[in-house]
Amino acid sequence: FAAVYPSMYYDITLGRQTEIDLLNGYVARLGERHGIPTPQNQCIAGLVRYIQAHPDAP
Repeated sequence: FAAVYPSMYYDITLGRQTEIDLLNGYVARLGERHGIPTPQNQCIAGLVRYIQAHPDAP
């Protein structure tokens, strides 16, 4: 069987922008607007943004 990876993996490995702000970032902003904590979404969005900004980091 061939290995299958999420589209975000390919975006990161090819140096393209991911859709993180449309996915987890949106949920985090919506939660903030309505006073609902979304720490996991904020964390995931922040980690992906860091990976995008530092592609050579281990």
